[in-house]
Amino acid sequence: MLSVSTDKTLRTWNLIKGRCAYVTNIKAVAHIVQWSPSSALFAVVIDKRVDIYDIATGGVVHAIDYGKRVNSIVFLNNDVIAIGGDSNDIHLYDIPNKHTIHTFTAHENRVKALQKTTTHADITGDKVWLISVSSDSYIKVWELDLTELKREPKLIASVDTTCRPTCMSVRTFVDSSADENSSQPSAALTATAADVVSDENAKTSSKKRKNKSKEKANKKV
Repeated sequence: MLSVSTDKTLRTWNLIKGRCAYVTNIKAVAHIVQWSPSSALFAVVIDKRVDIYDIATGGVVHAIDYGKRVNSIVFLNNDVIAIGGDSNDIHLYDIPNKHTIHTFTAHENRVKALQKTTTHADITGDKVWLISVSSDSYIKVWELDLTELKREPKLIASVDTTCRPTCMSVRTFVDSSADENSSQPSAALTATAADVVSDENAKTSSKKRKNKSKEKANKKV
Protein backbone atom coordinates (compact mmCIF):
# COMPACT_ATOMS: atom_id res chain seq x y z
CA MET A 1 0.00 0.00 0.00
CA LEU A 2 1.08 3.58 -0.70
CA SER A 3 0.25 6.75 1.21
CA VAL A 4 1.13 10.44 1.02
CA SER A 5 0.96 13.02 3.78
CA THR A 6 1.63 16.61 4.75
CA ASP A 7 5.16 15.74 5.90
CA LYS A 8 6.11 15.62 2.18
CA THR A 9 6.71 11.88 2.12
CA LEU A 10 5.54 8.91 0.12
CA ARG A 11 5.29 5.81 2.28
CA THR A 12 5.19 2.17 1.22
CA TRP A 13 3.42 -0.10 3.70
CA ASN A 14 3.77 -3.80 4.41
CA LEU A 15 0.19 -4.80 5.21
CA ILE A 16 1.16 -8.30 6.33
CA LYS A 17 3.45 -6.98 9.04
CA GLY A 18 1.36 -3.86 9.56
CA ARG A 19 4.20 -1.39 9.36
CA CYS A 20 5.93 1.05 7.02
CA ALA A 21 8.46 -0.64 4.72
CA TYR A 22 10.23 2.51 3.57
CA VAL A 23 9.81 6.25 3.18
CA THR A 24 10.52 8.43 0.13
CA ASN A 25 10.98 12.18 0.45
CA ILE A 26 9.06 13.80 -2.41
CA LYS A 27 9.81 17.39 -1.27
CA ALA A 28 6.19 18.53 -1.63
CA VAL A 29 2.79 17.90 -0.09
CA ALA A 30 0.86 15.44 -2.25
CA HIS A 31 -2.88 14.85 -1.89
CA ILE A 32 -3.57 11.86 -4.17
CA VAL A 33 -1.76 8.58 -4.86
CA GLN A 34 -3.08 5.81 -7.10
CA TRP A 35 -1.84 2.52 -8.59
CA SER A 36 -2.18 1.59 -12.26
CA PRO A 37 -4.20 -1.62 -12.96
CA SER A 38 -1.03 -3.72 -13.37
CA SER A 39 0.71 -2.03 -10.41
CA ALA A 40 3.70 -1.38 -12.69
CA LEU A 41 3.12 2.37 -12.33
CA PHE A 42 1.60 4.67 -9.77
CA ALA A 43 0.63 8.33 -9.86
CA VAL A 44 1.21 10.99 -7.22
CA VAL A 45 -0.67 14.29 -7.43
CA ILE A 46 0.94 17.47 -6.12
CA ASP A 47 -1.36 20.46 -6.63
CA LYS A 48 -1.40 21.01 -10.45
CA ARG A 49 1.05 18.21 -11.29
CA VAL A 50 0.69 14.46 -11.74
CA ASP A 51 3.95 12.54 -11.30
CA ILE A 52 4.05 9.06 -12.83
CA TYR A 53 6.38 6.63 -11.04
CA ASP A 54 7.78 3.36 -12.39
CA ILE A 55 7.79 0.69 -9.69
CA ALA A 56 10.82 -1.00 -11.31
CA THR A 57 13.06 2.05 -10.90
CA GLY A 58 11.22 3.82 -8.11
CA GLY A 59 11.63 7.11 -9.93
CA VAL A 60 9.43 9.58 -11.80
CA VAL A 61 9.21 8.65 -15.49
CA HIS A 62 7.00 11.58 -16.44
CA ALA A 63 5.41 14.66 -14.89
CA ILE A 64 2.08 15.89 -16.26
CA ASP A 65 1.34 19.61 -15.82
CA TYR A 66 -2.46 19.93 -15.69
CA GLY A 67 -2.36 23.71 -15.34
CA LYS A 68 -4.96 23.83 -12.56
CA ARG A 69 -5.39 22.02 -9.25
CA VAL A 70 -5.99 18.31 -9.82
CA ASN A 71 -8.91 16.94 -7.79
CA SER A 72 -9.08 13.38 -9.10
CA ILE A 73 -7.32 10.89 -11.36
CA VAL A 74 -8.13 7.39 -12.57
CA PHE A 75 -6.18 4.95 -14.74
CA LEU A 76 -8.38 3.81 -17.64
CA ASN A 77 -5.77 1.13 -18.41
CA ASN A 78 -2.02 0.81 -17.92
CA ASP A 79 -1.25 3.45 -20.56
CA VAL A 80 -4.01 6.05 -20.21
CA ILE A 81 -4.95 8.20 -17.23
CA ALA A 82 -7.99 10.48 -16.89
CA ILE A 83 -7.47 13.74 -15.02
CA GLY A 84 -10.09 16.09 -13.56
CA GLY A 85 -9.64 19.23 -11.51
CA ASP A 86 -10.51 22.90 -11.12
CA SER A 87 -11.79 23.00 -14.68
CA ASN A 88 -14.94 21.71 -16.37
CA ASP A 89 -12.84 19.53 -18.69
CA ILE A 90 -11.56 15.98 -18.36
CA HIS A 91 -8.15 15.20 -19.88
CA LEU A 92 -7.24 11.77 -21.24
CA TYR A 93 -3.46 11.41 -21.17
CA ASP A 94 -1.24 8.89 -22.98
CA ILE A 95 1.53 8.00 -20.52
CA PRO A 96 4.02 6.14 -22.79
CA ASN A 97 3.83 8.78 -25.54
CA LYS A 98 3.61 11.68 -23.08
CA HIS A 99 0.79 13.67 -24.65
CA THR A 100 -2.89 14.48 -24.20
CA ILE A 101 -5.04 12.22 -26.36
CA HIS A 102 -8.29 14.08 -25.90
CA THR A 103 -9.92 16.76 -23.77
CA PHE A 104 -13.69 17.04 -23.45
CA THR A 105 -16.03 19.36 -21.57
CA ALA A 106 -17.81 17.25 -18.97
CA HIS A 107 -19.45 19.76 -16.64
CA GLU A 108 -20.25 23.43 -16.06
CA ASN A 109 -18.02 23.62 -12.99
CA ARG A 110 -14.91 21.96 -11.52
CA VAL A 111 -14.60 18.18 -11.59
CA LYS A 112 -14.42 16.84 -8.03
CA ALA A 113 -14.11 13.07 -8.52
CA LEU A 114 -13.60 10.41 -11.20
CA GLN A 115 -14.20 6.66 -11.09
CA LYS A 116 -13.96 3.93 -13.72
CA THR A 117 -15.84 0.69 -14.18
CA THR A 118 -16.23 -1.83 -16.99
CA THR A 119 -19.45 -2.47 -18.90
CA HIS A 120 -20.95 -5.94 -18.49
CA ALA A 121 -22.01 -5.91 -22.15
CA ASP A 122 -18.42 -5.51 -23.40
CA ILE A 123 -16.55 -8.80 -23.89
CA THR A 124 -13.49 -7.26 -25.58
CA GLY A 125 -12.40 -5.08 -22.68
CA ASP A 126 -12.17 -2.07 -25.00
CA LYS A 127 -15.00 -0.08 -23.43
CA VAL A 128 -15.20 1.48 -19.98
CA TRP A 129 -17.56 3.77 -18.14
CA LEU A 130 -16.02 6.91 -16.70
CA ILE A 131 -18.11 8.41 -13.91
CA SER A 132 -17.58 12.08 -13.09
CA VAL A 133 -18.85 14.24 -10.24
CA SER A 134 -18.81 18.03 -10.30
CA SER A 135 -19.53 21.07 -8.16
CA ASP A 136 -22.31 21.82 -10.68
CA SER A 137 -24.26 19.11 -8.75
CA TYR A 138 -24.24 16.56 -11.58
CA ILE A 139 -23.09 12.94 -11.63
CA LYS A 140 -22.43 11.82 -15.19
CA VAL A 141 -21.55 8.49 -16.79
CA TRP A 142 -19.48 8.47 -19.98
CA GLU A 143 -18.82 5.51 -22.24
CA LEU A 144 -15.29 5.46 -23.65
CA ASP A 145 -13.84 3.21 -26.32
CA LEU A 146 -10.20 2.65 -25.35
CA THR A 147 -9.29 1.97 -28.99
CA GLU A 148 -10.71 5.33 -30.14
CA LEU A 149 -10.05 7.78 -27.32
CA LYS A 150 -9.75 10.73 -29.70
CA ARG A 151 -13.49 10.49 -30.32
CA GLU A 152 -15.94 12.36 -28.10
CA PRO A 153 -17.15 10.12 -25.25
CA LYS A 154 -20.80 9.08 -25.21
CA LEU A 155 -22.85 10.47 -22.31
CA ILE A 156 -25.11 7.62 -21.19
CA ALA A 157 -26.43 8.94 -17.87
CA SER A 158 -26.71 12.25 -16.04
CA VAL A 159 -28.29 12.98 -12.65
CA ASP A 160 -28.72 16.32 -10.89
CA THR A 161 -28.08 15.61 -7.21
CA THR A 162 -29.26 19.13 -6.22
CA CYS A 163 -26.22 19.31 -3.92
CA ARG A 164 -22.46 19.76 -4.27
CA PRO A 165 -20.84 16.29 -4.21
CA THR A 166 -17.23 16.17 -3.06
CA CYS A 167 -16.42 12.48 -3.55
CA MET A 168 -17.98 9.19 -4.58
CA SER A 169 -17.58 5.43 -4.59
CA VAL A 170 -18.98 3.25 -7.36
CA ARG A 171 -20.15 -0.34 -7.11
CA THR A 172 -21.49 -2.19 -10.13
CA PHE A 173 -22.86 -5.65 -10.68
CA VAL A 174 -24.22 -7.70 -13.57
CA ASP A 175 -28.00 -7.76 -13.63
CA SER A 176 -28.95 -11.16 -15.10
CA SER A 177 -32.37 -9.82 -16.08
CA ALA A 178 -30.90 -6.96 -18.11
CA ASP A 179 -30.46 -6.96 -21.86
CA GLU A 180 -26.90 -8.14 -22.58
CA ASN A 181 -26.62 -5.64 -25.45
CA SER A 182 -27.65 -2.71 -23.30
CA SER A 183 -25.08 0.02 -22.75
CA GLN A 184 -27.00 1.53 -19.84
CA PRO A 185 -25.52 1.62 -16.33
CA SER A 186 -26.40 -1.20 -13.98
CA ALA A 187 -29.01 -0.77 -11.25
CA ALA A 188 -26.34 -0.27 -8.60
CA LEU A 189 -24.77 2.65 -10.42
CA THR A 190 -28.03 4.47 -11.09
CA ALA A 191 -29.20 3.75 -7.56
CA THR A 192 -26.08 5.42 -6.19
CA ALA A 193 -27.01 8.67 -7.89
CA ALA A 194 -30.68 8.34 -6.99
CA ASP A 195 -29.88 7.78 -3.34
CA VAL A 196 -27.86 11.00 -3.28
CA VAL A 197 -30.85 12.88 -4.69
CA SER A 198 -33.25 11.29 -2.20
CA ASP A 199 -31.00 12.00 0.76
CA GLU A 200 -30.49 15.61 -0.25
CA ASN A 201 -34.22 16.16 -0.88
CA ALA A 202 -34.98 14.69 2.52
CA LYS A 203 -32.50 17.07 4.14
CA THR A 204 -34.01 20.03 2.27
CA SER A 205 -37.55 19.10 3.39
CA SER A 206 -36.39 18.70 6.97
CA LYS A 207 -34.75 22.15 6.94
CA LYS A 208 -37.93 23.73 5.54
CA ARG A 209 -40.04 22.16 8.30
CA LYS A 210 -37.63 23.42 10.96
CA ASN A 211 -37.68 26.94 9.49
CA LYS A 212 -41.49 26.98 9.46
CA SER A 213 -41.58 25.85 13.08
CA LYS A 214 -39.20 28.66 14.06
CA GLU A 215 -41.32 31.22 12.19
CA LYS A 216 -44.47 30.09 14.01
CA ALA A 217 -42.71 30.22 17.37
CA ASN A 218 -41.46 33.75 16.66
CA LYS A 219 -44.97 34.92 15.72
CA LYS A 220 -46.40 33.57 18.98
CA VAL A 221 -43.74 35.41 20.95
